[in-house]
Amino acid sequence: MKSFLNQIEGKWISQRTTYYMKNNKIDNNKAEFIIRKLKNIDSLIQTNNQYSAQGMQKYNAYSITWNSIPKKNIVYNIFSTDSDLHAGSIRKVDNQIYTKYNFYLENSNSLQLNYAENDIQSTEKIHLVNPNLRISTSIVKKFGKCIAISFASEIKIDNIS
Repeated sequence: MKSFLNQIEGKWISQRTTYYMKNNKIDNNKAEFIIRKLKNIDSLIQTNNQYSAQGMQKYNAYSITWNSIPKKNIVYNIFSTDSDLHAGSIRKVDNQIYTKYNFYLENSNSLQLNYAENDIQSTEKIHLVNPNLRISTSIVKKFGKCIAISFASEIKIDNIS
């Protein structure tokens, strides 16, 4: 996971296509964003007792800044029970709204993210083809039935130090 995280830092451009099953609608979105590892996570993130109670330790935090209008900054906090970070939780903080994802590192280049709340479940698989190219697929289900699928390709256009 540490190698995976090191490779995702940088400035990226993204092309995402999403297909909505119910109305046969297709959305195409282009975006540009920057992923940065946050330096001093203890001063930026309050300790969350629910993760500590589950034996999870805070590993790191990353911010994603979307170059849209207005600019949007989202922080992702990574928690895990094992030092190799093969599995754990990611807590997304977006405008004081907290979302929890579970992650599983399938291999050194593939990460699976799972989200479930109420009747909605989503699975996203992110694959690093090489340090400058990643692809992802997403499936969103409601009541166990697929309502949307998505494919994205992302190209790193600059390394950020």
